[in-house]
Amino acid sequence: MTAASDMMRDGTGSQKWTVPPSPPSARMDLVEGEVHVWLASTGKALIPPEENVLSTEEQVRAARFFRKEERDRYIAAHVALRKLLSRYTQVSPASIRFSVGKCGKPAVIGPGGPSPLHFNLAHSHSLMLVAVANNRDVGVDIEYRRGDLAVEEIAEKHFHACEASMLHAVDKGQRTRAFFDCWTRKEAYLKARGVGLSAPLNEFSVSFGGVEPARVVHPAPDSRLGEQWSLFDLPIDGYSAALAVARECSSIRCWQWEQ
Repeated sequence: MTAASDMMRDGTGSQKWTVPPSPPSARMDLVEGEVHVWLASTGKALIPPEENVLSTEEQVRAARFFRKEERDRYIAAHVALRKLLSRYTQVSPASIRFSVGKCGKPAVIGPGGPSPLHFNLAHSHSLMLVAVANNRDVGVDIEYRRGDLAVEEIAEKHFHACEASMLHAVDKGQRTRAFFDCWTRKEAYLKARGVGLSAPLNEFSVSFGGVEPARVVHPAPDSRLGEQWSLFDLPIDGYSAALAVARECSSIRCWQWEQ
């Protein structure tokens, strides 16, 4: 486990990272308006049997993966998730219970009902992200920037018209990154709202590429009245990643988790 970083905006409106003086303790606390983001590797996904703290339902889901590599990564991601949430709830990893929203977004169940702790998990290729906050919805997405996708065709089919148009205007050598940056911003926003990809990607738009800071430009038609969202890019080499937070976010603190 490495030291944390605070993400702040510099004078240009982009993000920069600063390292605070001390690493996180075994018990994690959140202040109002703060979001914690954890990055972990699932590439070396060897979890000893005694550390497999997954529920029966999670173990059944893991067994459905045909490829062992995918099954191991699923197990590594969900074991890490439980261990991380244990730091915030002070409940043993194996004892954490979840409820599931109507579109599949999980939430922590506390002793007396829903917990004030909100979280979201995303994983791609060999990395995973977990975002944690109190009393506010969060969504996170990470995508490995594959170079073998027909990004223009996908954008034409799934993105808002203005986003597809802006992608075509991007230099060809930068289109793959611009596409994945846009995709992760959109998916993080949908995941924060608890609807995931059950909602059409072309019914709303986000700011595009490196032209301006991440933000929701045209909210989805079914967003709650007066709803406001903060949107951030998370810089990770070789990947595009984004975080969406309900209302304003005072700070984002980031750590790397070592299994």
